[in-house]
Amino acid sequence: QIESITFITDGWSGNIGLIQDMDVNSATLDNPLMINFWDRISTSLVSGASVNFLACNVAMDADGQMMLTDLKALLDSRG
Repeated sequence: QIESITFITDGWSGNIGLIQDMDVNSATLDNPLMINFWDRISTSLVSGASVNFLACNVAMDADGQMMLTDLKALLDSRG
């Protein structure tokens, strides 16, 4: 089980360039492929684990902050 995972990738306002051919953003978080990706990550995490992103400008505005909030909710619901 993992206590912390960090993704180093491209990012821009409200988007993380993490998965080939599909950016992580509020519009894609309900995509079955995206849900499967985060399910696989969350099953490897211990309770209270941290998921970190080193990606420029992702949370630079309200859209980016909302996407990260939505992603946290998705991870919390799966873990």
